[in-house]
Amino acid sequence: MRTIPENSALLFLLVLGSIGASAQVVPGGFVHHPDSAAAVPLEPLDSFRTIEPKVSVLDRYPTPRSQGDIGSCVPWAVVHIWLVQQAYRLRFSKNIADVDALQLSASYLYNQAVYKPGDCSSGALIPHVLHLALQRGICPAGIFPNSTKRCQPLPGDKQHQAAASHRIKAYFRIFSETDRPETRMRAVKNRLSLRIPVLVGLSLSPNFAQIGEGDEWWLPDRIDPDAQTGHAFVVVGYDDADQGGAITLMGSFGAGWGRAGFIKIRYADFRQMLLEAYTVYLP
Repeated sequence: MRTIPENSALLFLLVLGSIGASAQVVPGGFVHHPDSAAAVPLEPLDSFRTIEPKVSVLDRYPTPRSQGDIGSCVPWAVVHIWLVQQAYRLRFSKNIADVDALQLSASYLYNQAVYKPGDCSSGALIPHVLHLALQRGICPAGIFPNSTKRCQPLPGDKQHQAAASHRIKAYFRIFSETDRPETRMRAVKNRLSLRIPVLVGLSLSPNFAQIGEGDEWWLPDRIDPDAQTGHAFVVVGYDDADQGGAITLMGSFGAGWGRAGFIKIRYADFRQMLLEAYTVYLP
């Protein structure tokens, strides 16, 4: 696998160090690997779609879950995007609350996909986790419990059988590594205009660790253009008129982080920090 550049790894460790000091948020866990991303089929842009000035794919649910003290943000983003899409499907149904009650196991995915086996802070590649969700599914947490501390054991046949009922149908990347930031931003907004949430991998800034309960905005203090690590989020909305343009991100730190588990980031910062983006489709 590709080695994470030293300067990028240093920034990641600085963030983790400040996290430990502040105890406000927890590790990230997104590992950017351009070759791995490039192997995912590219979804064509719907160039005829009118991009609306404001979109949200979020109803009342789901409530963001927490990854705890390990680098499992990628599998949690996959679980969250599954729940967001299911909740949007059921937004007019009296059964929508059932989506929030559904407990899926991010640990089932993470324990199979951890970047460095045995190192629970090492994170994961988004394509690897999506491939597992496609081929095997996502196990209910009642059968393979979520852990906020460990990335072992591996699941067995019983868990794989249970996961099969929560497979994803397909996934695609929505831009190429060589696309300009403006093109990447348009690709994200295009999907959201179609009411499709987007799973993204963003680089981190040192002050990300300072985001706490009640904070509405993530205003990066420094952006590393060569970052190869960061955090995975689900983009659930945008608003052209909010402070010059804002993206709403669903985190994996529970409802006690940001505004009920969500944070906003300005378009200008999002464009510079966006490394990967994917659409995910359910059966």
